[in-house]
Amino acid sequence: MDVQECPSCGGAERVPTGREVKSFVVTAGPKEFLQETYSVYECRTCGLLYKSRTLSPSEFAEYYARADFRKWEIAGLYPTERAVLRILRTLPQGSRILDIGCSSGRLLAHLVGPYQCFGYEVNESAVREAEAKRIMMLSVEELDVGQAASYDAIVMVDVFEHLQRPLEVLTKLGKLLKAGGWLVVVTGDGGARPCSRDPAQFWYFQIIEHICMLTTKHAAWIETQLNMKLKTWQRVCHYDWNWRYGSTQMLSHWAYWQFRQGSMLIRSILRRLPKINRAESWPVAPSFCYSDDHVVAVFEK
Repeated sequence: MDVQECPSCGGAERVPTGREVKSFVVTAGPKEFLQETYSVYECRTCGLLYKSRTLSPSEFAEYYARADFRKWEIAGLYPTERAVLRILRTLPQGSRILDIGCSSGRLLAHLVGPYQCFGYEVNESAVREAEAKRIMMLSVEELDVGQAASYDAIVMVDVFEHLQRPLEVLTKLGKLLKAGGWLVVVTGDGGARPCSRDPAQFWYFQIIEHICMLTTKHAAWIETQLNMKLKTWQRVCHYDWNWRYGSTQMLSHWAYWQFRQGSMLIRSILRRLPKINRAESWPVAPSFCYSDDHVVAVFEK
């Protein structure tokens, strides 16, 4: 599906940020889903980064229904999730917390008891697991008709990048917050160096279900639209450092970009190094997910 306007503000004025990335296929259950060749644009009006082509709304609905939610989970917690828990634990006990896209309830399971924990999730298997962890799950109807000023904090961890209409969703959630309540958004940081070099090649946009990325300009725009204050902008790595994988990714990523932006001398040296010289022929940048390329953004109502 071609994306002709900004998913958040609806603006048509946009700036190209780099090259195209060729199409690829992802399997969910027995079905294949095609990510068409895409570029990434920056909206001139609100600063959002977004793909030029995505799945259609109906394809996304089918993809999420078929996808195994466990692919987004690990045995422990991601650094981003630990950062969110540190923030939420500063709330008074008894506070009402809503987790949007809560998956199996892996985050709020650590707060059940001292806090009133609510969740919303589209994957039915994940909903059952979250309910088993004593998280009070809401249906889409209950979320739509939710009482205004109901929650002390609403959390969206690794959800913003999936949103087909970000401002529409954030506006709805903002109405559910109490005065002084927090909207906690965890997502990729479009201003991080590995992304800003060429967003379409950044690993986050090479995930089929990821549509857009937050930037500081877009966060400032959200402040004005929601009449909220950006209280926190904390850059965090999504993954705990692993020497084996992290160092390999870092070297591969560095070599790829040296062949494209480095000096003639460096390129000449790299061509003489076995294995590293393969980076010259790689069609797209390799994944590099061990940098502070995520942000924990807290908006206060």
